[in-house]
Amino acid sequence: MLTNDVGADVVFEVAGNQITAKQMVEKSRIQGEIVVVSVYKKAPEVDLAVMHFKEISLTTTRCYTKEDFQTAIDLLASGEIAADSLISHKLPLEDIQAGFEFIQRPDESLKVLFVPNGEENEQ
Repeated sequence: MLTNDVGADVVFEVAGNQITAKQMVEKSRIQGEIVVVSVYKKAPEVDLAVMHFKEISLTTTRCYTKEDFQTAIDLLASGEIAADSLISHKLPLEDIQAGFEFIQRPDESLKVLFVPNGEENEQ
């Protein structure tokens, strides 16, 4: 683990499923912070006892500003954040059905990127 098993200072939960709701608590460090960005279709189970023991703070957000998006774009464009490690599958647009099937199986995929014809390299 990149944190030497200490846990992350801040965990952003953006997938909105039970698996990641569990992981957000597991991967947070003691006195860490969780920011829930995703919207859940079904309320997740969250281990509040572990959160209490680890003194984890929880906050939510649902809105971004134009400046937030520009900051993200700038970080990606500069290479300061490498998005390639987050992409589990690259598919051509005509394989959109397969891409949505991957999305339904978060244990097999993280992020699916649809690319113009001729640029795909399924990973």
